[in-house]
Amino acid sequence: MRIAPRLPGAAPHVHRTHETSEKHMTATSLTAARVRTGGPKDDGPKIVEHAMGWLLVVVFAMLVTQLGLL
Repeated sequence: MRIAPRLPGAAPHVHRTHETSEKHMTATSLTAARVRTGGPKDDGPKIVEHAMGWLLVVVFAMLVTQLGLL
């Protein structure tokens, strides 16, 4: 650790040149520490999701056809 030169009227500022590995968290530990916040669940009805996906494809195909892009 070294102390930066102090300017008149400024508070001293400490620069850390080397941190110990104990203070660093890995990506795995950060991911494990997160809490679920109510996002999409994996146990929902798959048939509704599947049907809505195909409906989107059909509507997009109709739009492309109406605009003459294909």
